[in-house]
Parts: sequence; C-alpha cells; structure tokens
Amino acid sequence: MNAQTPPRRLGFTLVELLVVIAIIGILVALLLPAVQAARESARRISCMNKVKQIGLAAINYASANKVYPPGRGWPDWEVGGMAQGGTNYNAVAQNASTKTGFYSVHVRVLPYMEETAIYDLIDFSVGQSHRMTSGATPYNVNYEAYNNAAEMFVCPSDPFLERITSENNYVYNFGGSTPYAGVAGVDEPDNLDATLQFTGPDGNEYDLSCGGNGAFTIGKGLSPAKFTDGTSKTAMFSERTKGSGANPAASPAGPSDMITMPGRQQNIKAITPFSIYGRCENASTAANAFNFNSFGRWLPGEDYSNGWPFAAYSGTMYNHVAPPNWKGADCGAYSAISDRPGEHALVSARSSHGGGVVNVCYADGHADTVTSGVDLTVWRAAGSRNGGETANGL
Repeated sequence: MNAQTPPRRLGFTLVELLVVIAIIGILVALLLPAVQAARESARRISCMNKVKQIGLAAINYASANKVYPPGRGWPDWEVGGMAQGGTNYNAVAQNASTKTGFYSVHVRVLPYMEETAIYDLIDFSVGQSHRMTSGATPYNVNYEAYNNAAEMFVCPSDPFLERITSENNYVYNFGGSTPYAGVAGVDEPDNLDATLQFTGPDGNEYDLSCGGNGAFTIGKGLSPAKFTDGTSKTAMFSERTKGSGANPAASPAGPSDMITMPGRQQNIKAITPFSIYGRCENASTAANAFNFNSFGRWLPGEDYSNGWPFAAYSGTMYNHVAPPNWKGADCGAYSAISDRPGEHALVSARSSHGGGVVNVCYADGHADTVTSGVDLTVWRAAGSRNGGETANGL
C-alpha cells in the first residue's frame, strides 16, 4: 500500500501572518518620513517659485515705470480731499469722495504676474474698506477681484488650510530697522524721508527711517538707483505664516501671532531696532484680548480681512529687526495691530518649512533660502537698501 500524502497547507499560520504584518509596518515606518519629506520639499520649491514670481513681477513693474511699486500709497485715507486720522479702515465709506492709499505691492504687480483680468476688477477711483463681506453678502467694492485670487498668495506648506478671501503668506521688506512712532509730522508726506540718528548698544551710529529703509517705502516707488547697497544684497520679498485664528483672550499667542508690545515707547530716539527687539524678545505670550491672531487673514467666518490687498504689518509687510523664525514673539506698537505708517513693530519672516528656513527673493530677482541661524547683523543688512552695511554671508 502507498503511504497517503499529507494534505498541502493552503494558508498562513497566525504566526506567519503576524510576521508579514510586522514587516509591512516596519517598511511603512521607514518609508513614510521619506515620503513626507519629499512632499514638503515639493511644497517648499512651489513656495520658492511663488516668492520669485512676485519678485520678478516687481522688477518688471520697475522696468515699465522706472521705479518699484510704492509699499503703501499716500494719503493713507482721505475724504473730500482731507486726510483722515485713526486706523479703523473697516468703516471707510466706499464712494467717489473717499480715497484710500493702503493698497499693497501685491495689488500693483498683478498685471506683471499675468493677472490683468483680476487687476482690472479693482476700482481705484473710490475708497475701499477692510471689510470683505456683510454676513454672506459681498461688501468690499473689490470683493470679486480679491475672491478670484484664492490660491495666488498662499504657501502650500502653511498649516492653516481653511481658505479665506484675500489671505496671504507673502510679505515685502520694509527695512532692517522699522518705521518709528511718535514723531511730530510723521503723517506728512514731506517727512516720510526723515531720519534720526542714534547710537546703538554696539557704539555704532545708525539712521532710523520713518518711511522704512527696506525695498519699499510709503507714498512713492523707489528707483533701482536708490538701492546703493546693491539689488542683489537687498531682500525684497519673503514669507510669513498666517495667524492661528485662536481666541486671543482665551489662548496664549502662538508663533504665527502678534502680541502687544509691553508699554509704549515715547522717547523718539529710544525707538530703535535694538529696543524693539529687546521688548519683544521676552514679552509674555499669555492670553490677552489685545493680542493679534489674524496675520495675513481675518478669522474664519468673520467679515474682515488683513490679506494681500492691504499694505500693513498686519498682513503684507515684514522687517529685518529679528531673524527668520525667531524664538521671540512678533509684536506691534501699543495696539498690537501695526497697520498705519509710523507705527513701530517687529514682524519677522516665518515659515512652516523644515530646517527653520524661509524663502527670500532679492531685488535683482534671484531667490534663495535663509535659515533661522543667520547672523542678525547680516540679516539686518539684507533688510536695508542703503545703509552701507555688508550682507555677505547670506
């Protein structure tokens, strides 16, 4: 008799199945970080391309107009030909007797980004409010234009993904110092070029510019000849994370938010990059109703905007007072919302890219990454167009 052949086993034992699952888990654990890193690298490159596109648009604007766009128009706000005070731009009447000058560089360069169709929707003949909607109804005279540019100025790495009309991640350089507050006549256009000299803690003499000493200023465009430090050495655009949208009265400020600067500096010559840096570096980020959590956008579901159409430290401008992604808090003058010429603030370049880097486009059109470990003196030099400093090392 022939011995019976034992039946063939057609499946896995439980042990074998567990081993296979474990191996798959290990492979996923090994591959997932690489996949995530590759995706972030692609997002960072996309972000770099956007920064460079905006920079090249500003350069093309200068080629056509002999000057770069103004960083902010002047007068800031007028009714019937009379300049207005205050900062409540939400209440601006949108009619022919009202004019507003707080259009951003982003608005000016739209035709040079092949976005003439959006630019042509913007009505510059009447004043505009910071208010976008009234409930679910469009309110801003330029709402259609701003709403049609949904992704144009948004960095794909920013963690706040809920889309809000006119939100913005890309900022332009207003200086290695910062506009100062409290100067007599600061709101007069003849004084926007005024400077005060001060002695820094390092013993060196510095000039502090009311209009900012960066790539852009208030009330006029700058010609390339004004960049005496060299266009290749002067930062023009960078990036900043949008505000968290958390309730400032209930939640401590996060790294993408702004806080109220401790106290108001009244001594004009004491308002320097050094003093502002010191005040903001150790300032408390505890919950405070006066903190500002809406950088580059307003809160989801709200009617207002601090996005790309508006020239202000609260949404489109930054300076080089502190290094990129610095550990301290970005902070503004007394009200924390530095949205008017002459208000001093520290608003740093920030991103959600790995390695602590931010993308920067310079005034000659080349773009590069800068790390949070950059020497602060070099970074401030890159923020100045005419300070005579050296920005070697970037």
